[in-house]
Amino acid sequence: MPAQLLDCPDAPPVPGPDATQRSVGLWILDLSAAHAECRDKLGRVRELVRGE
Repeated sequence: MPAQLLDCPDAPPVPGPDATQRSVGLWILDLSAAHAECRDKLGRVRELVRGE
């Protein structure tokens, strides 16, 4: 199993109480990207385990 498939990016830190709408929007995009990367890696692991 390739080692790079076993590591997901950390969620970005939550913006503070003084965050702007822009910084919250960018945080949402970063959070979504981290989730998508991890989901894609898990899908590849699933394929390898199932022999697909």
